[in-house]
Amino acid sequence: MVNRITDWARITQNDLRKMSGIPSTTFSRSVKARFNPEQSERLVRIIRVIDRAVDLFEGDREAAQKWLNEPNRALSWKVPADLMASETGAYEVIKLITRLEHGVYS
Repeated sequence: MVNRITDWARITQNDLRKMSGIPSTTFSRSVKARFNPEQSERLVRIIRVIDRAVDLFEGDREAAQKWLNEPNRALSWKVPADLMASETGAYEVIKLITRLEHGVYS
């Protein structure tokens, strides 16, 4: 499953691990075995945010990844990818994407 996510999102496993907030050893162990429900929810949340970012950039995954990995003024100069480990942070990124889709830039 992890390889499918990383191939689709065009990110490394390490990037996915960082975005998920899952500790390295736990992530490595879970890749070989199975993620628990909470970890799986984190991965689904990341997919959801990346998918919205790709839509924002009209299918351009590289542009979406660049945007997700640069500090953003509307997020108090935080990097969107760094916020995805928590539901609250992911929600803030999705809210920003929605505002941008509607032409609201602040």
